[in-house]
Amino acid sequence: MEQQLLDKYGGRNINRRLLKDLIKDIKNYKEPKTIKAPEPNLYLDNVLTKIDTMKDGRGDDLSDSSKKNYKSKIKAIDKVIPNIFQLFIDNPNNNPIVNDAISQIVNKYPKSSKDYLAVISKVINNLEGLSQRISPYIKGRIQQAIKEGLKVSQKTSDEKVEFKPLKITWKEFTKKVKQITKDEKIPLQVKVLFELYKLLTLRDNFGNVRITDKDLDDDTNFYNFKTKIFHLNNYKTKKKYGNKKYELPVYLNKMIEKLYEQQNYLYVNLLPDTLYLRGELSGVIPGLTKKYFGVEFNITDMRNARVSYSQEKESIDKQRITADIMLHSLAVAQQQYNRKEK
Repeated sequence: MEQQLLDKYGGRNINRRLLKDLIKDIKNYKEPKTIKAPEPNLYLDNVLTKIDTMKDGRGDDLSDSSKKNYKSKIKAIDKVIPNIFQLFIDNPNNNPIVNDAISQIVNKYPKSSKDYLAVISKVINNLEGLSQRISPYIKGRIQQAIKEGLKVSQKTSDEKVEFKPLKITWKEFTKKVKQITKDEKIPLQVKVLFELYKLLTLRDNFGNVRITDKDLDDDTNFYNFKTKIFHLNNYKTKKKYGNKKYELPVYLNKMIEKLYEQQNYLYVNLLPDTLYLRGELSGVIPGLTKKYFGVEFNITDMRNARVSYSQEKESIDKQRITADIMLHSLAVAQQQYNRKEK
């Protein structure tokens, strides 16, 4: 009450009218009701269920891949420190216990601790009733550990950029793709796949692409061979880059139009028009490269080769164009994908 009266009357000259108001306020004063936050349900199954309703930094629903990633990390953390959120509640200012818990996570995942700690922070801020029960010290300590983990992650990334050699150079890749395209014994969909990676070098974005002679909806990845336009509408970084359109050259359009006579998608399993799980080819490509290139590499290796060639041979303006095609920034290309040749 004293603070409220000081806030209202402090510094004012008390005359008869103000005195009456002051007495009235004292007589009518009621202690404000404290709204107690609901007790959070900290059972692991409930935490995992709540992840399905969490939002990302933009306020949008988490993607399915993010939900899966968050749940996987919470399960892993629970094996290291069972019910870590209850531990934080029970020890609001017990520095040794809190620091030991965070240290256990850092020691268990030394190169990616920031990712696990970020998920903990995300749950604290989104699980109803939990944030109010976690002390400012613990929240600050988690953020500090995330920053320290970022430094470790960046150092690891820099070392990979500097020392990890390419599994295949871009010249080797493009030369071999030309040979594959000319080989009549190799399946047409394999030829189309590697021609697409030679031209666009995207991430795992070709496994769920419809082949059609008309435009489809804005949530479907499709190639319209009438317009020669590849529409990328559903992919990892769509929220940042939006729907993308790529015009393909005539020779590749003819290959895809011929492929359309056999199947309705760019790449399918052995069964007619059966996509691989979730339309992802990451598990298929290493086997294909080993078979047709004589060396096993994956999608990231192709992107490494493309960016390294761009950094070495192309102007800055052309590097930006290449980065835009590959759906990342020039800075990301320089920091994550650039590799030294063998």
